[in-house]
Amino acid sequence: MLISSVLFVLTFYLLGNLILRRHLFLEKFFIGLVIFYLTLILSNLLGQNYKDYILIIKIICILSFIHFIIIKYDSFIKFKLKKKINFINFFISVFFIILLTENYIDIKLYTLEAGDALAYWFNKTKYFLYSPGLEHFPKPDYPNFLSSIWSFSFYIFEKDYDQSRIIIPLVLFLGILLIFQKIRLIFKDNNIYLNSILFLIILIHFSTYSFAASYRFSNSGYVDGLLSLFLMIGFLYIYLSINNETFNKKDYFFGIVILGISSSIKNEGFVISTAVFFILNLYFYLFFKKKFTDNLNILIVNSLIFLIIIFIPILLSFYLESLKITVSSENIADFINVSNLFKIDLHIERFYLIFRYFLINCYYNLEIFFPLLLILLYKLSLSFIRSKLFILFIGFSLFFVIYLYSLYIVTAFPLEWHLSTSFNRIFFQFIGIFSSFAFLIINYKEKS
Repeated sequence: MLISSVLFVLTFYLLGNLILRRHLFLEKFFIGLVIFYLTLILSNLLGQNYKDYILIIKIICILSFIHFIIIKYDSFIKFKLKKKINFINFFISVFFIILLTENYIDIKLYTLEAGDALAYWFNKTKYFLYSPGLEHFPKPDYPNFLSSIWSFSFYIFEKDYDQSRIIIPLVLFLGILLIFQKIRLIFKDNNIYLNSILFLIILIHFSTYSFAASYRFSNSGYVDGLLSLFLMIGFLYIYLSINNETFNKKDYFFGIVILGISSSIKNEGFVISTAVFFILNLYFYLFFKKKFTDNLNILIVNSLIFLIIIFIPILLSFYLESLKITVSSENIADFINVSNLFKIDLHIERFYLIFRYFLINCYYNLEIFFPLLLILLYKLSLSFIRSKLFILFIGFSLFFVIYLYSLYIVTAFPLEWHLSTSFNRIFFQFIGIFSSFAFLIINYKEKS
Protein backbone atom coordinates (compact mmCIF):
# COMPACT_ATOMS: atom_id res chain seq x y z
CA MET A 1 0.00 0.00 0.00
CA LEU A 2 2.78 2.44 0.95
CA ILE A 3 4.79 2.02 -2.27
CA SER A 4 1.68 2.26 -4.47
CA SER A 5 0.48 5.37 -2.63
CA VAL A 6 3.89 7.06 -2.99
CA LEU A 7 3.93 6.17 -6.69
CA PHE A 8 0.43 7.63 -7.04
CA VAL A 9 1.44 10.95 -5.41
CA LEU A 10 4.74 11.27 -7.29
CA THR A 11 3.09 10.61 -10.67
CA PHE A 12 0.67 13.50 -10.28
CA TYR A 13 3.33 15.75 -8.77
CA LEU A 14 5.57 15.21 -11.79
CA LEU A 15 2.67 15.95 -14.15
CA GLY A 16 1.93 19.18 -12.29
CA ASN A 17 5.62 20.05 -12.21
CA LEU A 18 5.57 20.39 -16.01
CA ILE A 19 3.05 23.24 -15.80
CA LEU A 20 3.75 25.04 -12.52
CA ARG A 21 6.94 26.75 -11.39
CA ARG A 22 7.70 27.98 -7.86
CA HIS A 23 4.59 26.38 -6.47
CA LEU A 24 4.13 24.16 -3.43
CA PHE A 25 4.55 20.40 -3.83
CA LEU A 26 0.86 19.76 -3.15
CA GLU A 27 -0.23 22.53 -5.54
CA LYS A 28 1.65 20.70 -8.29
CA PHE A 29 0.07 17.42 -7.17
CA PHE A 30 -3.47 18.78 -7.52
CA ILE A 31 -2.77 20.35 -10.90
CA GLY A 32 -1.34 16.96 -11.88
CA LEU A 33 -4.69 15.36 -11.00
CA VAL A 34 -6.44 17.86 -13.28
CA ILE A 35 -3.99 17.25 -16.14
CA PHE A 36 -4.46 13.48 -15.83
CA TYR A 37 -8.25 13.81 -15.90
CA LEU A 38 -8.32 16.13 -18.93
CA THR A 39 -5.81 14.11 -20.95
CA LEU A 40 -7.56 10.81 -20.12
CA ILE A 41 -10.87 12.21 -21.43
CA LEU A 42 -9.10 13.40 -24.57
CA SER A 43 -7.40 10.02 -24.94
CA ASN A 44 -10.78 8.25 -24.81
CA LEU A 45 -12.30 10.60 -27.37
CA LEU A 46 -9.37 9.80 -29.67
CA GLY A 47 -9.93 6.07 -29.21
CA GLN A 48 -6.63 5.37 -27.43
CA ASN A 49 -6.47 2.36 -25.11
CA TYR A 50 -5.50 2.74 -21.45
CA LYS A 51 -2.14 0.95 -21.62
CA ASP A 52 -0.91 3.24 -24.39
CA TYR A 53 -2.15 6.27 -22.49
CA ILE A 54 -0.37 5.18 -19.29
CA LEU A 55 2.82 4.57 -21.30
CA ILE A 56 2.70 8.18 -22.48
CA ILE A 57 2.09 9.35 -18.89
CA LYS A 58 5.12 7.32 -17.72
CA ILE A 59 7.33 8.88 -20.41
CA ILE A 60 6.12 12.39 -19.50
CA CYS A 61 6.80 11.72 -15.81
CA ILE A 62 10.33 10.46 -16.55
CA LEU A 63 11.04 13.60 -18.60
CA SER A 64 9.58 15.74 -15.82
CA PHE A 65 11.76 13.96 -13.26
CA ILE A 66 14.89 14.56 -15.35
CA HIS A 67 13.94 18.21 -15.70
CA PHE A 68 13.35 18.40 -11.94
CA ILE A 69 16.82 16.95 -11.20
CA ILE A 70 18.48 19.39 -13.59
CA ILE A 71 16.69 22.40 -12.10
CA LYS A 72 17.25 21.30 -8.49
CA TYR A 73 20.80 19.93 -8.91
CA ASP A 74 22.49 22.84 -7.11
CA SER A 75 19.99 22.60 -4.26
CA PHE A 76 20.78 18.89 -3.80
CA ILE A 77 24.52 19.60 -3.67
CA LYS A 78 24.10 22.32 -1.04
CA PHE A 79 21.47 20.45 0.98
CA LYS A 80 22.22 19.90 4.65
CA LEU A 81 20.01 17.94 7.00
CA LYS A 82 18.54 20.17 9.68
CA LYS A 83 19.33 18.97 13.17
CA LYS A 84 16.33 20.65 14.76
CA ILE A 85 13.03 18.80 14.38
CA ASN A 86 9.83 20.83 14.34
CA PHE A 87 7.61 19.10 16.89
CA ILE A 88 4.33 20.30 15.34
CA ASN A 89 5.30 19.14 11.85
CA PHE A 90 6.46 15.80 13.23
CA PHE A 91 3.26 15.26 15.22
CA ILE A 92 1.03 16.21 12.28
CA SER A 93 2.96 13.86 9.95
CA VAL A 94 2.56 10.96 12.38
CA PHE A 95 -1.13 11.71 12.90
CA PHE A 96 -1.64 11.95 9.12
CA ILE A 97 -0.09 8.50 8.61
CA ILE A 98 -2.13 6.98 11.46
CA LEU A 99 -5.37 8.35 10.03
CA LEU A 100 -4.53 7.11 6.53
CA THR A 101 -3.61 3.68 7.93
CA GLU A 102 -6.90 3.56 9.85
CA ASN A 103 -8.77 4.27 6.60
CA TYR A 104 -6.79 1.53 4.87
CA ILE A 105 -7.79 -0.96 7.60
CA ASP A 106 -11.42 0.17 7.26
CA ILE A 107 -11.20 -0.41 3.50
CA LYS A 108 -9.78 -3.89 4.01
CA LEU A 109 -12.52 -4.78 6.51
CA TYR A 110 -15.46 -3.43 4.50
CA THR A 111 -15.73 -4.17 0.80
CA LEU A 112 -16.99 -1.59 -1.69
CA GLU A 113 -20.78 -1.84 -1.68
CA ALA A 114 -22.18 1.72 -1.58
CA GLY A 115 -24.83 2.10 -4.30
CA ASP A 116 -23.78 5.17 -6.29
CA ALA A 117 -20.09 4.34 -5.90
CA LEU A 118 -20.59 1.01 -7.66
CA ALA A 119 -23.30 2.04 -10.12
CA TYR A 120 -21.64 5.25 -11.33
CA TRP A 121 -18.12 6.09 -10.18
CA PHE A 122 -16.53 2.62 -10.09
CA ASN A 123 -18.39 1.64 -13.26
CA LYS A 124 -16.76 4.60 -15.00
CA THR A 125 -13.41 3.61 -13.46
CA LYS A 126 -13.61 0.20 -15.15
CA TYR A 127 -14.61 1.85 -18.42
CA PHE A 128 -11.48 4.01 -18.44
CA LEU A 129 -9.26 1.05 -17.55
CA TYR A 130 -10.59 -1.35 -20.19
CA SER A 131 -11.38 1.27 -22.90
CA PRO A 132 -14.21 -0.65 -24.65
CA GLY A 133 -15.10 2.31 -26.89
CA LEU A 134 -17.31 5.40 -26.70
CA GLU A 135 -20.42 3.40 -27.47
CA HIS A 136 -20.05 1.85 -23.99
CA PHE A 137 -19.39 5.12 -22.15
CA PRO A 138 -21.41 4.77 -18.91
CA LYS A 139 -23.68 7.59 -17.71
CA PRO A 140 -22.22 10.42 -19.82
CA ASP A 141 -24.41 12.91 -17.95
CA TYR A 142 -22.43 12.13 -14.77
CA PRO A 143 -18.96 13.71 -14.21
CA ASN A 144 -15.76 11.68 -14.51
CA PHE A 145 -13.02 13.26 -12.38
CA LEU A 146 -12.92 10.77 -9.49
CA SER A 147 -13.29 7.80 -11.84
CA SER A 148 -10.35 8.99 -13.95
CA ILE A 149 -7.88 9.13 -11.05
CA TRP A 150 -9.43 6.01 -9.48
CA SER A 151 -8.60 4.17 -12.70
CA PHE A 152 -4.91 4.91 -12.18
CA SER A 153 -5.06 3.73 -8.58
CA PHE A 154 -6.89 0.60 -9.77
CA TYR A 155 -4.08 0.11 -12.29
CA ILE A 156 -1.17 0.48 -9.85
CA PHE A 157 -2.92 -1.66 -7.21
CA GLU A 158 -3.15 -4.41 -9.84
CA LYS A 159 -6.95 -4.23 -10.10
CA ASP A 160 -7.63 -4.76 -6.41
CA TYR A 161 -10.77 -2.59 -6.31
CA ASP A 162 -10.89 -2.42 -2.51
CA GLN A 163 -7.28 -1.37 -1.98
CA SER A 164 -7.52 1.09 -4.85
CA ARG A 165 -10.01 3.13 -2.79
CA ILE A 166 -7.14 4.35 -0.60
CA ILE A 167 -6.61 7.17 -3.11
CA ILE A 168 -9.86 8.83 -2.00
CA PRO A 169 -8.80 9.46 1.63
CA LEU A 170 -5.26 10.14 0.41
CA VAL A 171 -6.41 12.96 -1.89
CA LEU A 172 -8.79 14.27 0.80
CA PHE A 173 -6.09 14.39 3.47
CA LEU A 174 -3.48 15.91 1.15
CA GLY A 175 -5.98 18.61 0.20
CA ILE A 176 -6.63 19.52 3.84
CA LEU A 177 -2.86 19.46 4.43
CA LEU A 178 -2.43 21.90 1.51
CA ILE A 179 -4.98 24.24 3.12
CA PHE A 180 -3.10 24.09 6.44
CA GLN A 181 0.23 24.65 4.71
CA LYS A 182 -1.13 27.66 2.81
CA ILE A 183 -2.61 29.17 5.97
CA ARG A 184 0.75 28.86 7.73
CA LEU A 185 2.59 30.47 4.82
CA ILE A 186 0.19 33.40 4.56
CA PHE A 187 -0.19 34.12 8.27
CA LYS A 188 3.44 33.35 9.20
CA ASP A 189 2.69 30.76 11.87
CA ASN A 190 0.48 33.13 13.87
CA ASN A 191 -1.88 31.12 16.08
CA ILE A 192 0.15 28.03 15.15
CA TYR A 193 -1.30 25.89 17.94
CA LEU A 194 -4.90 26.91 17.28
CA ASN A 195 -4.40 26.40 13.53
CA SER A 196 -2.90 22.97 14.16
CA ILE A 197 -5.79 21.92 16.42
CA LEU A 198 -8.30 23.16 13.85
CA PHE A 199 -6.45 21.26 11.11
CA LEU A 200 -6.62 18.02 13.12
CA ILE A 201 -10.34 18.52 13.83
CA ILE A 202 -11.11 19.04 10.13
CA LEU A 203 -8.94 16.08 9.15
CA ILE A 204 -10.71 13.78 11.62
CA HIS A 205 -14.14 15.01 10.54
CA PHE A 206 -13.44 14.43 6.85
CA SER A 207 -11.98 11.02 7.68
CA THR A 208 -14.74 9.69 9.90
CA TYR A 209 -17.96 11.40 8.76
CA SER A 210 -20.45 8.73 7.72
CA PHE A 211 -23.87 8.68 6.06
CA ALA A 212 -26.59 6.23 5.02
CA ALA A 213 -25.50 2.72 6.05
CA SER A 214 -22.37 3.99 7.85
CA TYR A 215 -20.55 4.72 4.60
CA ARG A 216 -17.67 7.16 4.93
CA PHE A 217 -17.12 9.96 2.47
CA SER A 218 -13.41 9.32 2.88
CA ASN A 219 -13.38 5.81 1.41
CA SER A 220 -16.86 4.64 0.34
CA GLY A 221 -16.42 5.77 -3.25
CA TYR A 222 -18.94 8.62 -2.98
CA VAL A 223 -17.72 11.96 -4.34
CA ASP A 224 -19.35 14.48 -1.97
CA GLY A 225 -16.32 14.68 0.32
CA LEU A 226 -14.04 15.24 -2.67
CA LEU A 227 -16.36 17.96 -3.99
CA SER A 228 -16.33 19.65 -0.58
CA LEU A 229 -12.52 19.56 -0.58
CA PHE A 230 -12.11 21.10 -4.06
CA LEU A 231 -14.62 23.84 -3.26
CA MET A 232 -12.66 24.48 -0.05
CA ILE A 233 -9.31 24.79 -1.85
CA GLY A 234 -10.67 26.87 -4.72
CA PHE A 235 -12.49 29.24 -2.37
CA LEU A 236 -9.50 29.76 -0.06
CA TYR A 237 -6.97 30.37 -2.85
CA ILE A 238 -9.16 32.91 -4.66
CA TYR A 239 -9.94 34.70 -1.40
CA LEU A 240 -6.26 34.87 -0.37
CA SER A 241 -5.21 36.08 -3.82
CA ILE A 242 -7.65 39.00 -3.50
CA ASN A 243 -6.77 39.93 0.09
CA ASN A 244 -3.04 40.18 -0.50
CA GLU A 245 -1.49 43.63 -0.55
CA THR A 246 -0.96 42.99 -4.26
CA PHE A 247 -3.21 40.78 -6.35
CA ASN A 248 -1.67 37.28 -6.42
CA LYS A 249 -2.22 36.09 -10.02
CA LYS A 250 -0.63 32.73 -9.31
CA ASP A 251 -2.97 31.86 -6.44
CA TYR A 252 -6.01 33.21 -8.31
CA PHE A 253 -5.27 30.99 -11.32
CA PHE A 254 -4.73 27.92 -9.14
CA GLY A 255 -7.97 28.68 -7.28
CA ILE A 256 -10.13 29.02 -10.40
CA VAL A 257 -8.76 25.78 -11.87
CA ILE A 258 -9.49 23.80 -8.70
CA LEU A 259 -12.87 25.51 -8.21
CA GLY A 260 -13.80 24.94 -11.86
CA ILE A 261 -12.95 21.27 -11.81
CA SER A 262 -15.66 20.83 -9.15
CA SER A 263 -18.21 20.53 -11.97
CA SER A 264 -16.32 17.42 -13.11
CA ILE A 265 -16.61 15.85 -9.65
CA LYS A 266 -20.38 16.01 -9.25
CA ASN A 267 -23.19 17.78 -11.10
CA GLU A 268 -23.94 19.98 -8.08
CA GLY A 269 -20.39 21.28 -8.41
CA PHE A 270 -21.40 23.26 -11.50
CA VAL A 271 -23.96 25.35 -9.61
CA ILE A 272 -22.00 25.73 -6.37
CA SER A 273 -18.64 26.57 -7.99
CA THR A 274 -20.30 29.10 -10.31
CA ALA A 275 -22.01 30.77 -7.34
CA VAL A 276 -18.79 30.80 -5.28
CA PHE A 277 -16.88 32.27 -8.24
CA PHE A 278 -19.50 35.00 -8.65
CA ILE A 279 -19.64 35.79 -4.90
CA LEU A 280 -15.84 36.08 -4.61
CA ASN A 281 -15.48 38.29 -7.69
CA LEU A 282 -18.35 40.49 -6.53
CA TYR A 283 -16.55 40.77 -3.19
CA PHE A 284 -13.36 41.65 -5.10
CA TYR A 285 -15.14 44.37 -7.09
CA LEU A 286 -16.99 45.91 -4.14
CA PHE A 287 -14.13 46.06 -1.64
CA PHE A 288 -11.00 46.22 -3.84
CA LYS A 289 -12.29 48.20 -6.82
CA LYS A 290 -8.96 49.72 -7.85
CA LYS A 291 -7.15 46.40 -7.63
CA PHE A 292 -10.03 44.82 -9.58
CA THR A 293 -9.93 47.36 -12.42
CA ASP A 294 -6.11 47.32 -12.59
CA ASN A 295 -6.18 43.57 -13.18
CA LEU A 296 -9.34 43.44 -15.30
CA ASN A 297 -7.67 41.86 -18.35
CA ILE A 298 -6.18 39.07 -16.21
CA LEU A 299 -9.54 38.50 -14.53
CA ILE A 300 -11.32 38.24 -17.89
CA VAL A 301 -8.82 35.66 -19.17
CA ASN A 302 -9.10 33.65 -15.95
CA SER A 303 -12.90 33.87 -16.07
CA LEU A 304 -12.85 32.40 -19.58
CA ILE A 305 -10.60 29.58 -18.34
CA PHE A 306 -13.03 28.97 -15.48
CA LEU A 307 -16.01 28.85 -17.87
CA ILE A 308 -14.24 26.38 -20.17
CA ILE A 309 -13.37 24.09 -17.26
CA ILE A 310 -16.84 24.05 -15.68
CA PHE A 311 -18.48 23.29 -19.03
CA ILE A 312 -16.22 20.31 -19.85
CA PRO A 313 -18.57 17.61 -18.41
CA ILE A 314 -21.60 19.25 -20.05
CA LEU A 315 -19.90 19.52 -23.45
CA LEU A 316 -18.75 15.91 -23.17
CA SER A 317 -22.29 14.78 -22.42
CA PHE A 318 -23.69 16.76 -25.38
CA TYR A 319 -21.01 15.32 -27.65
CA LEU A 320 -21.85 11.75 -26.73
CA GLU A 321 -25.56 12.44 -27.18
CA SER A 322 -24.90 13.93 -30.63
CA LEU A 323 -23.14 10.73 -31.66
CA LYS A 324 -26.31 8.84 -30.72
CA ILE A 325 -24.22 6.67 -28.41
CA THR A 326 -26.62 7.20 -25.57
CA VAL A 327 -30.22 8.25 -25.66
CA SER A 328 -31.43 9.54 -22.34
CA SER A 329 -35.11 9.14 -21.55
CA GLU A 330 -34.77 11.44 -18.53
CA ASN A 331 -36.33 14.89 -18.53
CA ILE A 332 -35.52 17.77 -16.21
CA ALA A 333 -39.19 17.86 -15.24
CA ASP A 334 -38.68 14.43 -13.69
CA PHE A 335 -36.36 16.03 -11.13
CA ILE A 336 -37.50 19.60 -10.49
CA ASN A 337 -40.67 21.65 -10.62
CA VAL A 338 -39.78 25.35 -10.68
CA SER A 339 -43.43 26.37 -10.27
CA ASN A 340 -43.19 25.12 -6.66
CA LEU A 341 -41.30 28.34 -5.83
CA PHE A 342 -44.52 30.30 -6.30
CA LYS A 343 -46.79 28.04 -4.25
CA ILE A 344 -47.10 29.60 -0.79
CA ASP A 345 -48.93 26.61 0.65
CA LEU A 346 -46.08 24.32 -0.45
CA HIS A 347 -43.54 26.54 1.32
CA ILE A 348 -45.57 26.31 4.52
CA GLU A 349 -45.95 22.55 4.12
CA ARG A 350 -42.27 21.82 3.41
CA PHE A 351 -40.51 24.40 5.58
CA TYR A 352 -40.67 22.46 8.86
CA LEU A 353 -39.33 19.22 7.38
CA ILE A 354 -36.47 20.96 5.54
CA PHE A 355 -35.61 22.97 8.66
CA ARG A 356 -35.59 19.81 10.79
CA TYR A 357 -33.12 18.10 8.46
CA PHE A 358 -31.04 21.27 8.42
CA LEU A 359 -30.72 21.27 12.24
CA ILE A 360 -29.99 17.53 12.32
CA ASN A 361 -27.13 17.97 9.85
CA CYS A 362 -25.78 20.94 11.76
CA TYR A 363 -25.55 18.55 14.71
CA TYR A 364 -23.90 15.83 12.57
CA ASN A 365 -21.26 18.39 11.54
CA LEU A 366 -20.81 19.83 15.01
CA GLU A 367 -17.07 19.10 14.86
CA ILE A 368 -16.84 21.96 12.34
CA PHE A 369 -19.67 24.27 13.40
CA PHE A 370 -18.90 24.27 17.13
CA PRO A 371 -15.26 25.44 16.72
CA LEU A 372 -16.47 27.94 14.10
CA LEU A 373 -19.05 29.29 16.57
CA LEU A 374 -16.43 29.57 19.33
CA ILE A 375 -14.06 31.38 16.95
CA LEU A 376 -16.84 33.80 15.92
CA LEU A 377 -17.67 34.53 19.57
CA TYR A 378 -13.98 35.00 20.39
CA LYS A 379 -13.52 37.47 17.53
CA LEU A 380 -16.87 39.18 18.05
CA SER A 381 -16.54 42.95 18.07
CA LEU A 382 -18.06 45.89 16.26
CA SER A 383 -15.03 46.24 14.00
CA PHE A 384 -15.13 42.52 13.10
CA ILE A 385 -18.85 42.69 12.28
CA ARG A 386 -18.04 45.57 9.92
CA SER A 387 -15.09 43.71 8.38
CA LYS A 388 -15.00 42.50 4.77
CA LEU A 389 -14.43 38.92 5.95
CA PHE A 390 -17.54 38.87 8.14
CA ILE A 391 -19.68 40.35 5.34
CA LEU A 392 -18.39 37.63 2.99
CA PHE A 393 -19.14 34.98 5.63
CA ILE A 394 -22.73 36.23 6.03
CA GLY A 395 -23.17 36.41 2.24
CA PHE A 396 -21.96 32.87 1.72
CA SER A 397 -24.06 31.57 4.63
CA LEU A 398 -27.16 33.13 3.06
CA PHE A 399 -26.38 31.48 -0.26
CA PHE A 400 -25.89 28.15 1.54
CA VAL A 401 -29.30 28.33 3.26
CA ILE A 402 -31.15 29.60 0.15
CA TYR A 403 -29.53 26.92 -2.04
CA LEU A 404 -30.53 24.06 0.27
CA TYR A 405 -34.04 25.40 0.83
CA SER A 406 -34.71 26.06 -2.88
CA LEU A 407 -33.38 22.65 -3.87
CA TYR A 408 -35.97 20.84 -1.75
CA ILE A 409 -38.80 23.24 -2.56
CA VAL A 410 -38.50 22.54 -6.30
CA THR A 411 -37.81 18.81 -6.03
CA ALA A 412 -40.26 16.62 -7.93
CA PHE A 413 -39.43 13.61 -5.75
CA PRO A 414 -41.34 12.70 -2.56
CA LEU A 415 -39.90 15.18 -0.09
CA GLU A 416 -39.30 12.87 2.89
CA TRP A 417 -37.54 10.29 0.70
CA HIS A 418 -35.42 12.92 -1.06
CA LEU A 419 -34.36 14.55 2.21
CA SER A 420 -33.49 11.24 3.86
CA THR A 421 -31.40 10.02 0.91
CA SER A 422 -29.57 13.19 -0.12
CA PHE A 423 -29.66 16.05 2.40
CA ASN A 424 -26.63 14.93 4.43
CA ARG A 425 -24.54 14.54 1.26
CA ILE A 426 -25.50 17.91 -0.21
CA PHE A 427 -25.02 19.59 3.18
CA PHE A 428 -21.51 18.15 3.46
CA GLN A 429 -20.52 19.68 0.11
CA PHE A 430 -20.39 23.06 1.88
CA ILE A 431 -18.46 21.92 4.95
CA GLY A 432 -15.10 22.51 3.26
CA ILE A 433 -15.80 26.22 2.68
CA PHE A 434 -17.04 26.67 6.26
CA SER A 435 -13.79 25.01 7.37
CA SER A 436 -11.89 27.62 5.32
CA PHE A 437 -13.84 30.38 7.07
CA ALA A 438 -12.82 28.91 10.44
CA PHE A 439 -9.14 29.21 9.44
CA LEU A 440 -9.60 32.73 8.05
CA ILE A 441 -11.54 34.08 11.03
CA ILE A 442 -9.19 32.63 13.63
CA ASN A 443 -6.31 34.43 11.86
CA TYR A 444 -8.24 37.69 11.37
CA LYS A 445 -6.57 40.75 12.84
CA GLU A 446 -8.18 44.12 13.30
CA LYS A 447 -6.42 46.93 11.46
CA SER A 448 -5.08 49.52 13.81
